[in-house]
Amino acid sequence: MARTENAAHRLLTHFAKYCEEKSLTINCKKIMGMTLQPSLSLRKKLTINHAPSEVTKHFDYPGVPLSENLSWDCQVRKAAIALKQAAGAILRFKQKASGRSISIILEIYVWKAVAAALYGAEP
Repeated sequence: MARTENAAHRLLTHFAKYCEEKSLTINCKKIMGMTLQPSLSLRKKLTINHAPSEVTKHFDYPGVPLSENLSWDCQVRKAAIALKQAAGAILRFKQKASGRSISIILEIYVWKAVAAALYGAEP
């Protein structure tokens, strides 16, 4: 992360130099540029080893979708879908497991639905 576009270009240059010194290969197709302020945009593509990067307004950091305005809307929608799927799975289990106690159903809810809702959330 960098505060300015020029700083981002400098960081990528230093990163490329470090990788070259350590004989590491950079997959330039996986490099993305993204601003975290919707009023700003990258004037020129970020490049590394003269290969241009993709510029995006949304990025999925493992488990957490990021957007340029730092809104949680996408994460909330994703969690709601996961909860709906988990609730459906629990209801199907309840229908198949007639005779099971409500405590077992609630325990499954805690393990499945709560875990789905909290995926990507900070502890």
